[in-house]
Amino acid sequence: MALIGGPWGGPWSACNRPSGPCAGLRLRALRADLLGPAAEAAFFPRDIRQALRAALAAERDTLLPDLHALARIRAQLVTDAMARPFDRATVEADMALLRQQADRLLATVQGIVADTLEARARQE
Repeated sequence: MALIGGPWGGPWSACNRPSGPCAGLRLRALRADLLGPAAEAAFFPRDIRQALRAALAAERDTLLPDLHALARIRAQLVTDAMARPFDRATVEADMALLRQQADRLLATVQGIVADTLEARARQE
């Protein structure tokens, strides 16, 4: 990644840190690079994004166990991937578990999103 403002510092030196005022700009550029121009059109308006954040926060007790399980499975995958001798079957089994857990989490999140969007549509 190119440094914004160069390595010499100055008013843009904050853009060289992982957080700070330019983090959003870097994320936006990364998203456009990875997902293409359609990514720029894939945003809900601010009020809907706020409602979605609130709905997801309200479901914290539902989402956190699935997020923690995803992290545990990923950690096991890394451990198994670094083991020697390398056991491809074990790593592939871990990857399958990771996909299953990610799918479970995504289905839950998408359900919350759909419920929130449906409720907002009924209010209009």
